[in-house]
Amino acid sequence: MSRSFLTLCLACLVSVSLVALGDQPQQRTVYVSVLDKNGAPVRNLGAADLVVSENGRPQSPVTVEVARQPLKLALVLDEGVSWSVPLRTAAKSVVLSLKGKGEIGLYSTARGDWQVVDFTTDTDRLVEALGALVPGSMMNSNLNGVLDDVARRFMKERAERPIIVVLSLGCRATGAGCASAGGRAPFSSAHSDEIERIFQRTGVKVYEARADFKPGDDIVTAIETSGGRIEMVLHDNGLPEAADRILSDILGQYAITYTAAAPPSDGASLSVRVNQPKVTVHAPKRVF
Repeated sequence: MSRSFLTLCLACLVSVSLVALGDQPQQRTVYVSVLDKNGAPVRNLGAADLVVSENGRPQSPVTVEVARQPLKLALVLDEGVSWSVPLRTAAKSVVLSLKGKGEIGLYSTARGDWQVVDFTTDTDRLVEALGALVPGSMMNSNLNGVLDDVARRFMKERAERPIIVVLSLGCRATGAGCASAGGRAPFSSAHSDEIERIFQRTGVKVYEARADFKPGDDIVTAIETSGGRIEMVLHDNGLPEAADRILSDILGQYAITYTAAAPPSDGASLSVRVNQPKVTVHAPKRVF
């Protein structure tokens, strides 16, 4: 038997083995929020209460428990050249409420250097930075750029439980009044689609508490498909309560672990249904 023939056979065996390994079922964890009709987290759910499907095929949850995995949370202040005491109060509440839950990084959309404090578990340092932070010098909010930058960092670092929380003055953050659409430079359609894909691939959940008449249409879909949500208030005085509702959502998240076939390169659609009436489920729309 020739050496070249043996080499070819070995190559075929390796190729078949790699394909087989790629088809092996894998265990993965998704983070899901379940809220009652009043917006409060639903407690004490178990595997029997859920139906998890990928590409329309039901999966069998292995474990369903309140998420205790350390989070990596980017707290983004979108206030532009304005100064909002309620927004700063809301930001401080987020930092203090999540003490001991993981790492928090502080960002501002109206600075040349978006990152104010790198991800840290040092709550005192974050609170001190919030107290020292002055209004930004940039007239236009660059929230879209910050979201892009943070999401790509999460993807590069393969963060286990990435979260972005945005506290925004909406159109007031532009420093140019509320005549502009959405109060920020909109994504192009292609850029919005790319951000949505990055959110989905990293598994990041994005939340926004926004003082405005309406959300920025360009980012709504990206936030909702991430499994996050937007809390709208008419005035910045409502931001602390909106932030508290988002905190309740984050702290009440479930970690659902199940085994399924490896998803295709473009991911698999995910559906999570709860066998209870009048509940709302916030889950990522795709898994990778």
